[in-house]
Parts: sequence; C-alpha cells; structure tokens
Amino acid sequence: MVGSLLIAVSFSSVASAAKTKTKSVPAELRVIDGKGRVLAEQTQYTGGPLTVKTDPKATCFGPDDGGSGDKVEIPAPTAFSLLADGGATNKAIKPLSITDAFSFGLGLCGIGKAVSPSTGFWALNVNHAQAESGGDSTAVSSGDSILWYLVEDFNDPSPAELVLKAKKAENGEIPVKVVSYDANGKKTPAVGAGVTGADDVTDAKGKTVVAADGKVVAITATLDGALPSNEVAVCTVRAKKCPAGYAGIVAGTKGNDKIKIDAPVTVLCGGGRDVVKVKGGVRFKAKGCEQVQEAK
Repeated sequence: MVGSLLIAVSFSSVASAAKTKTKSVPAELRVIDGKGRVLAEQTQYTGGPLTVKTDPKATCFGPDDGGSGDKVEIPAPTAFSLLADGGATNKAIKPLSITDAFSFGLGLCGIGKAVSPSTGFWALNVNHAQAESGGDSTAVSSGDSILWYLVEDFNDPSPAELVLKAKKAENGEIPVKVVSYDANGKKTPAVGAGVTGADDVTDAKGKTVVAADGKVVAITATLDGALPSNEVAVCTVRAKKCPAGYAGIVAGTKGNDKIKIDAPVTVLCGGGRDVVKVKGGVRFKAKGCEQVQEAK
C-alpha cells in the first residue's frame, strides 16, 4: 500500500505539459470519499491542457508542505485533467487542493470538501486496477474507467472495487450481476453483496434479482471491505415512456466540446461552445449546450 501512496498522490513534472490544444475525449469518472460516499459518477470529457491554482492550505503531507499559491498547468487528457475538468459542472469535486512543494511533482490533498488526513492519501484506479503512474502522467483514452478514492489510513489493505451490471426487467424482476476487482485488476464474482431493491444478497456467481417496482429503478451494490459499486438506472417501461435523461450524466469541459450520445442521458456541457451529436430517437436532457445535431 505504501508504494501505491507514492503513485497516487505524486504527479510527474508539469514543465513539459503540451501547449497545443487537444481534442477532448470521454472517460468514466468516479470519486469516492473516505466514508464511502460517491462525490462524482459521470461520463466526463477532458481535453486540455488546463491550469489549476495550488493551495497553501494543502498540508496533508506536512505543515510545511502546502502549495505556493501559483498556477500550474496540467497536461491532458490524463486522469488528473479528467478530475479537474469534472469540477466545471460538479461542485462536489471542486476545488482541488494541491501542493507544488515537492520536486517530484504535485501532491493531491483534497477534492471538494473531502481532504486527506496526514495518515492517508487519494488513490487512483485505472480500468479497475491500481494506477502504475501519477495522475498527470496517466493517459486517458476514450471509454477508460477512472476512479479516485480517499484512503484515510495507508496501512489499511486496498479495498476491492465493485462493478454492477443490470439487464432489462423481465416478469417484474431485474437480473443483476456484481463483480469485484482487486488491486491488480483481477475480476471475481462479488459473493454476498447487498444490492438495493434485492431481497437476497448476490450468490456464488455474483448474481441476484431486483424488484422492478418503479418506472426507473436505481441500483447499487455494497460489500464489506469494498468500495460501493457504480449506479445503474433501469427503466422498466417502454422506451418512449421512459423519462428523458434518466440513464446518467455526461459532462463537458470549460472549452469547446463535441459530445456524442447514444443513450438517454443528461448532458451538462459546461463552458465554451459545444455541439451535442445525438443518435436518432434518444430522449435526453441538455444544459449549457449551444448546438444539437443528429449523429450520422
């Protein structure tokens, strides 16, 4: 765990950050605080580079290791730029409390109101495995899964990451499967997980069923020693009767984005001039978007 501390909270030098504009790409962003509360869960676009101000109060590494207050440039698309761009539309993960007190790069102390104690750190999972590099040197590609979570004691074992999938409702029930990833990204069925709306915990194959007792059923899973799963919203009626935007959040950056959607999501475009390209027939919600086009 101590080795992952150095990876997750230390970032490589930003001196070589790219100056050219990069096309924004979408990745799955989740942020979980030290109490297991989900601060962010959204498909987040990130481009870049972007600038973040360091924080003199970012002293989780020591009382003399706060930030200078200077602005630093974060290269993108990376796991750290994804987090920073998320603050454009999600106040729960803004501001970032970072320090530039170290020669090896930046240290992350706080995300929104969740601040690391001196005994802990912000950990980073990439595609369900612990990151092997710092947040600003971990490249993000379209469709990647990026999870930041707060560990309050670096002596604690690495928590498993739960991932939940659900199928369409059949005969009044929604089939659900939950898997667990260890720190190395090894996947196994999550046995004994509690699932919202299910009478029984998951079986030896990580499966259970949830009652389809509403128009939209939001489903998550929890298990001792593991981080809570992603949330899956299932509409139990015909697609034309499902509410617009129910399936999740897609968020843009402060810049100009081209956002593509093919599901009934809520789109938060953020700043800049944004174009949303929509697959025909998808019922979505949009905020702050300048243009909507039908995707080819």
